[in-house]
Amino acid sequence: MLREPQDQTVNYATMAIIGASGTYKTLLASMAPHAYIIDADNGAAHAGCYRMSDIPTDATGFGQIKKEIAALARLTPGSDGLLHHQVDGTKFKVGAVVIDTLDKVQMLAGLAIGHPKSARDTRSYYRRLKQSIQQDIIYPLQRVNAHVIVVNHTKLRTADSDAKAAGETDVVTLLLEGSVRDTFFDWFDVVLHIVQRRTDRVMLTQPTFVGPRHLMAKDRYHVFGGEEYILKIKDGKPQASLMEMVLARTSGGVKSTQVTGMRNMVKEAWVAAAKAKGILGNEPTPTEFKVLKGVLVGIYDEVATMTDGFGDIEIAGLNKIEEYEVKK
Repeated sequence: MLREPQDQTVNYATMAIIGASGTYKTLLASMAPHAYIIDADNGAAHAGCYRMSDIPTDATGFGQIKKEIAALARLTPGSDGLLHHQVDGTKFKVGAVVIDTLDKVQMLAGLAIGHPKSARDTRSYYRRLKQSIQQDIIYPLQRVNAHVIVVNHTKLRTADSDAKAAGETDVVTLLLEGSVRDTFFDWFDVVLHIVQRRTDRVMLTQPTFVGPRHLMAKDRYHVFGGEEYILKIKDGKPQASLMEMVLARTSGGVKSTQVTGMRNMVKEAWVAAAKAKGILGNEPTPTEFKVLKGVLVGIYDEVATMTDGFGDIEIAGLNKIEEYEVKK
C-alpha cells in the first residue's frame, strides 16, 4: 500500500523475549498495556492478563492458534487506538499480542504436519515446518495493529569432552528446530535476552559474550545503545516502567538518526582502513573515493539503504580492503 508523506500511520513494536525457564519472560511481556496472551504453554495464568488458554496439545491446537491470530490481524483499532476483540462472548481491548511460547507453537505445528516417517522425509518436514510457522504465525502477526511480543525458551547445549578438546564450548541456543531457529532473528526488530546473573535477572539488548558463551540479542535500530537492564521485581512482577521504556524505544519504526549514525560509523571505519593501507590520502580526493568504491564494489552503495547488520557490512568492507591490499 502506498503511504503518502503526511500519513501518520502508527508503528508497532515487533519483538521477541528469550531466555531460560524462570527468567520472567512472560511476566515482562504481560506488562505491555492491554496485553493479550495466546497461551500455547498453558502456563501464563500468573500473568493477570486476558489469555487464550486450554489449547489442545495435539494437532488441533495449532489450528486454533492460527485461527486466533488471523482473527486479530483482521481487526482495526478503535478510536482509543486499541483493538476491540471478543472471545467466548467476552469483549476486551488488546494493545499487545503475546505468543507464549513460540517453541510450543512449533511443537504443535509439527504435530499438525506429521513427523517424518523416515530419514528421507526429514528435509521436507523441516522445510514445511518453517513455512508453516512463517506463513501461519509470523506473517499474520506482522499484520496485527498492535504490539507483538513473542516469547521463546533458550537452552544450553553442552559440548562433550571430545568437542571441548577440539576447542568447542558450551552454547546458549534457542529451543527451536534448525530451520526455524536459523530464521528466528530475521523476524523481529528487537530480541531481548533475559539471563540470570548471580542474584539478578538481566535483560540484554545486544549480543554479548560471558566468558566463552555467546548470549543472543538484537537491536535493529540501535535504540538501546548496547545497555543492559536489571529486571527489578515488585509484587512478584517486573516493574511496568521497563516495558514502557522498551515499547517507547521500539515502536517508532526506522530510527533515521540512529541508522544514519551507524552508516557513518561504518563508512568512517572503511575510510580509516583505506588510509592505513595507502588507498586514500589524509585528505581524500574525489578520484580516491571512486577508487575506494571500486574496491568495495556494491558494499559501499548498500550501506546507503540498509537498516540492519551494520557490523556484518563493516567486516565485509574491511575484508574487501584487505583483499585489495594483497592484490596490489
